[in-house]
Amino acid sequence: MDYRCSQNRYDHHPLAWRPVPFSRNEPLGFDLEIFTDGSKLNGQVGSSAVVFYHGREIQHSVCRLPDHASVFAAEIKGMDMAFTIVKGLTIWDPVRIYTDSLSLLQALASTVTVDPVVWNLKKQCLELMGTRNLRLFWVKAHVGVTGNEAADQYAKAATTRPSIDVELLKTVSDFQREVKSELVSLWQTRLVQAETGRQTAKYFPMVDFIPKLFNSNIMQIITGHGRFPYYFKRFNFLHTDICRCGGFGDANHYVYECQCTFDLRSRLQFDPAYPPSLFEAASNMEVLNAIVTRVVGFLPTL
Repeated sequence: MDYRCSQNRYDHHPLAWRPVPFSRNEPLGFDLEIFTDGSKLNGQVGSSAVVFYHGREIQHSVCRLPDHASVFAAEIKGMDMAFTIVKGLTIWDPVRIYTDSLSLLQALASTVTVDPVVWNLKKQCLELMGTRNLRLFWVKAHVGVTGNEAADQYAKAATTRPSIDVELLKTVSDFQREVKSELVSLWQTRLVQAETGRQTAKYFPMVDFIPKLFNSNIMQIITGHGRFPYYFKRFNFLHTDICRCGGFGDANHYVYECQCTFDLRSRLQFDPAYPPSLFEAASNMEVLNAIVTRVVGFLPTL
């Protein structure tokens, strides 16, 4: 599937860089007033534009967008439908368009944008303002404004339409999000299937891009690589992998069962049946650090 590329402002004449002004006045209840909205419910996206003439609803348009579309894209489509309605008008009353999407109005008011859809919307608006008495307004959502509430209901209803009315190219952000999701999926599969790194996977079974920042002592528990009899025996630094208490001397032994660390590990707050919980309580970090510090003293300095 193709993706929507960012727009270079130098592809447009500088006259097109003009901002589209907007105000924050309440609806007046006369002349032509158009209310637009966008909604996303249950993963489905819809837009609407509702026309009021002297306070009475006379027309509305709705549209269902692809499920990957954002609410911002739905707001853009709602405004686009409003412009289409204005172009088809045969009367020359003043037209006021209201939306509760401040981000959309700010995008239109900006002299520069990288979104080609916003560029197109701005072009339409400036052309209409050159021939009609047209103004844009921001209205606060969900405060009982009749037109805005009607637009909201129509947009929500549009999300339940049986089929998609218009196709939209995915944005670069969509592409980046999908690539990131695919990378995480591959990474997770490798973690599950790998024969190595089982100690780390025990405590962090789900991969993500959030750095896990711990000191060197705690990292010894997370990786299993540290001053433990098991690890030293593996590299022939010790002749035995048995702890002084008689148990198998790996990292988990000192956290779960070693009598030599009982007074410390008894202070840990976690569910032994769910190892990741060991790193959910910040108070455990100090205890784990103390456990490793004590264990280090059990072994000779090499």
